[in-house]
Amino acid sequence: MWFDGTVARRSDLAAFLRARRAGVSPAEVGLVPGARRRTPGLRREEVALLAGVSVSWYTWLEQGRQINVSADVLDSLARVLRLDAVETDHLHQLADSPRVAIATSANPDVPPWARRLLDSLAPAPAYVLGHTWDYLAWNDEQATLFPQLATLEAPHRNLVWAMFAVPETRQLIIDWEDEARRVLSQFRADITPLRDDPTVAALIDALHNASDEFATWWERHDVAAFPDAAAPVPNAERAACSNTNNSSPLWRLSCGSSCSFRCRPTPYSDRMRDALLTIEIWSDLICPWCYIGKRNLEAALAEFPHRDAVALRWRAFQLDPDAPADGSIDLHTALQAKFHTDRAGVDQMLERVSGVAADAGLAYRFDIARRSGTFDAHRLMEHARVEGCADALAETLFDSYFCRGANLCDRDTLADLAATVGLDRAGVRSLLDTGTYGAEVRGDIRTARELDISGVPFFLANGRVGVAGAQAPQRLRMMLDRAWERTTAD
Repeated sequence: MWFDGTVARRSDLAAFLRARRAGVSPAEVGLVPGARRRTPGLRREEVALLAGVSVSWYTWLEQGRQINVSADVLDSLARVLRLDAVETDHLHQLADSPRVAIATSANPDVPPWARRLLDSLAPAPAYVLGHTWDYLAWNDEQATLFPQLATLEAPHRNLVWAMFAVPETRQLIIDWEDEARRVLSQFRADITPLRDDPTVAALIDALHNASDEFATWWERHDVAAFPDAAAPVPNAERAACSNTNNSSPLWRLSCGSSCSFRCRPTPYSDRMRDALLTIEIWSDLICPWCYIGKRNLEAALAEFPHRDAVALRWRAFQLDPDAPADGSIDLHTALQAKFHTDRAGVDQMLERVSGVAADAGLAYRFDIARRSGTFDAHRLMEHARVEGCADALAETLFDSYFCRGANLCDRDTLADLAATVGLDRAGVRSLLDTGTYGAEVRGDIRTARELDISGVPFFLANGRVGVAGAQAPQRLRMMLDRAWERTTAD
């Protein structure tokens, strides 16, 4: 296969810029949208103006032309396109920024200490990955859990290939789609320095042909960081072994300066639970109807005879993505501006919502609520899902906002609330300062658009039966019954 690495990298850069430009609204960067606007997101000339470059130059960049790009200009583009730290690094990698180090796709040998580490992680299945996510080594528990490893041959003995092209993987992993998207976004960010390598190009080409999901999601250009912990050798063994109780940790283990490994215990305990019915819930943590909907769903589940076989999957939705990050505006003032009404009109509206909430056993305190953005809170919810405590955190965040006046924009507040459900406060605070789980949140929001979900809450049972709004428990019980009948009939 003929392959020009430079052309491929510039093509990826052009597509990445177009995708991110389409995802930024004019209001997010302080522009007035205008009445007749056909372009999704920002126009090229708007990006150029805000980044301080010429329209022609930016157009050439989006066309994949071979032009020189400075690190300062790339940082300006990252600011305009609202890229997080991982996406910004990805942009520099694609543009051949001088700060990017030269990488190689050649896999290192697995040293004896790494093999001992794998054995020490038993009974958790675990494996070691190379630079291009090839499986280099694994323990007996991983071989038992995923016996297809023994039959995969190079170049298909690869985690991404196994995730998308091996049918047995889909049966092995609960919430396969979520895990597959996460793996793909992390893989894309990780192999960007190797994008010019023909071996990597061949793998991506083969995956396009093998999986429709890969082909579709690859074009979205999502990138994400590993929520991993670094540990130097020889202390890596001891550091990793001390974390074997985590549900899905991933360690980056360095072996001198020439190579590194990733060792991940397979997330099998919580994710392999016997859930026959999964309820996806698109919601926003500042949506009063979403908290009411949660209470009504709990009431429906209490009367559902198969409730022990039901799992909840919280999905992100943002009602107010432009909310100030400091929570400086009280809710009454924000609603008066949004609905073009006076204080009395807002009071009447909130009184009605409070009455419905009271019927569900909730005591809303709109008098102390602030206008809050929720992107960080949704990232925290995704972290809690991985750690197995998303349901508890959802309750805590809803209660803290509506009943206690918490500012969900504040990262210290979020870390404090996370600690109350058993998450490590320092770890959460550090995570919130990175872009971790940002791609997953944006993916939920994009999926909502694709499903024409325009309001929340929205409940979707096993991808088959949907209910919009904070419906009464009886209506939600009907959803559960119908989804259960369809699932057990298959």
